[in-house]
Amino acid sequence: MLDINGLSVHYGDTRVLSDISLRIDQAQIVCVLGPSGSGKSTLLRTIAGLETPTTGTVSWDGSDMTKTPVHKRRFGLMFQDHALFAHRDVIGNVSFGLRMLGHSQDVVESRARTALDRVGLSGFEQRHVHELSGGEQQRVALARSIAPEPRLLMLDEPFGSLDRELRERLVGELHDVLRSVGIATLFVTHDQDEAFALADKVVLLRDGTVEQQGTPQEVWLHPETEAAAHFLGFSTFVDATVDNDVIKFPWGSQPFSGPRPTHPIRVAWRPDGLHFNPEGLIIGVVSASTFRRDHFLVSVTTIHGTMSIRSGEPLAAGTAVQITPDMGAALILPA
Repeated sequence: MLDINGLSVHYGDTRVLSDISLRIDQAQIVCVLGPSGSGKSTLLRTIAGLETPTTGTVSWDGSDMTKTPVHKRRFGLMFQDHALFAHRDVIGNVSFGLRMLGHSQDVVESRARTALDRVGLSGFEQRHVHELSGGEQQRVALARSIAPEPRLLMLDEPFGSLDRELRERLVGELHDVLRSVGIATLFVTHDQDEAFALADKVVLLRDGTVEQQGTPQEVWLHPETEAAAHFLGFSTFVDATVDNDVIKFPWGSQPFSGPRPTHPIRVAWRPDGLHFNPEGLIIGVVSASTFRRDHFLVSVTTIHGTMSIRSGEPLAAGTAVQITPDMGAALILPA
């Protein structure tokens, strides 16, 4: 079990991580999710021992490992570029770390082949790296990471260099591999689809601090801050007040049946929580329609601010529209 407590990393006067605390249980998959520059990779490198924390501790099963050398932590780290040895074949790449740990030839051979079998590459032992596709190289790197049987596996944006179709397929394969291996895993990504598909727990990182953490369902359905909501797709925010079970908006009052929120409040919707309705109380003018593969994202200018609405068809700029918000899809935040 990994415990991170009060971890901070400063480079001179620049704060990269601030007071990070999180826990990873055995066989649990934790995804650290956040935009570029949020400190994700620095967190991974600090846990691995490649960076020295300014404050805080890294512990495993209650033992402080903050000053333990990298090679004695028994943590596996897989980078985005895979870092495979071009002059070695597949089995040579996977067995390299095992040889460095001083295992016998029989153990090296057995663990390397088992690892390749787990990632679906049995029969690829004698292939050279340049003969492999990007997805196959990614799986070789994963096999090399799990072959030494680390107690913690860390993956830094492992699919970042692959195209979306291949990434989506490999996410499912990685999920199955990690479940079968049963290793505690810390997965770093900026891609929400990857995080929510893989994780038992999601940790939202922003500007070097933990914005929120919880199960994928908790984080997706109930962002706790406006910053978290923005990152997770909420794009329309409106100030409101509460009177018993009625929320008073600038355009009128609407009943609300959920838990009574604090007063005053900020109400947010994702684009699919707002609907065009000829009887809607919100009046606006279309400013743009953007094609998003399976829908159009329509921007509407209103006196309450710009609202983003999911639509099955584009609307011409300048079109007058009326909007109704779905209160069942509303997120209630403190103002």
